[in-house]
Amino acid sequence: MLLDSDDYNALLIIHAPSAAAPGTESAQQLIACCQAHPRGKRITLLTNWCGEYSSQEARRLFNEAGIPTYRTPEGAVTSFMHIV
Repeated sequence: MLLDSDDYNALLIIHAPSAAAPGTESAQQLIACCQAHPRGKRITLLTNWCGEYSSQEARRLFNEAGIPTYRTPEGAVTSFMHIV
């Protein structure tokens, strides 16, 4: 699992929703995984869930979980580059 590695300090996850990977369900799984893993609180995690309307619920979940999320990949990458 990626969270088991100490080889990084920041992680940017970009998601493009599809029928095989719906946005809200994917966000719920990611949030649960990060909250359950001991390293989940020690890394900087940024997300971008593409889709103006289809990803609104997923972005709301990230905000409630305290995980920064962005509407566009450009905004997410810009923030990520400020960190690294």
